[in-house]
Amino acid sequence: MTSALKHRRRALVTGGAGLIGSHVADLLLREGWSVRILDNLEPNTHRRGRPAWLPAAAEFIEADIRERAATRAALDSIDVVFHQAAYGGYMPEISKYVHVNSFGTAQMLEIIREENLPVKKIVVASSQAVYSEGAARCPAHGLVFPPVRSLAQLGAGDFSVHCPHCGGATTPAATPEHAPVGGETVYAITKVDQERLVLTWGRQTGTPTVALRYSCTYGPRQSIFNPYTGVIAIFCTRLLNNLPPILYEDGLQTRDFSFVEDIARANLLAATTDRTISRRRKRSCAPEASCSG
Repeated sequence: MTSALKHRRRALVTGGAGLIGSHVADLLLREGWSVRILDNLEPNTHRRGRPAWLPAAAEFIEADIRERAATRAALDSIDVVFHQAAYGGYMPEISKYVHVNSFGTAQMLEIIREENLPVKKIVVASSQAVYSEGAARCPAHGLVFPPVRSLAQLGAGDFSVHCPHCGGATTPAATPEHAPVGGETVYAITKVDQERLVLTWGRQTGTPTVALRYSCTYGPRQSIFNPYTGVIAIFCTRLLNNLPPILYEDGLQTRDFSFVEDIARANLLAATTDRTISRRRKRSCAPEASCSG
């Protein structure tokens, strides 16, 4: 950790009332940081309003990341930004995803640059959603990156992931950071936007920046109301009602789940190490990191 961060550890956690952001805030407080939280308490996630787990030791600003004045106030005297705020899910709200995720991030970066604020690092939450189907291994072609399976294939009862070169059977493989980045949903496209905006801005301004591509995150404070939590919320709802989870297709599909406290520790490590500066790190499992600075 640099000497500057040792003496001036002041963090802003955007989206700090949510699953990941709240655990990041808690960990920072335990580590002796001064923490400010910016969160609009999105009803999809916080159906009952302000959650009881918001720490009294943190300053809380209830506002939307799109509100320029509130974002400027939240950035005041901040050393490190943990940018977790985003609108997530699979609903057909194209403009809201773009406005919250892409515009909200761009405006935050613009404020920091235009007002020459002393932010020393930004850690932004990206997502495994930036990838397509994931990686697979073909006996003939090695590591391959197949496209999303078609509805016609699934309708025919073929749930396998085929090699995009020969059409042969593949086996699942860990998705490396250098896998092709696409975007099969509007949300995924805006997560690509967020990480590229932050990393490009970091290179232009000389500010260290890190993008962490989270895999499916689970743990305490998980919202079962937010459609973005997908299969985790569905599994939890069925278990709470004494019903077994349902696995579709052939039951052989794989999914990497990440415990929320591990994600929080990854954020802290990304914020406090100099190893992320001017390097790219490859990881065999989520969360993955891309860096600039």
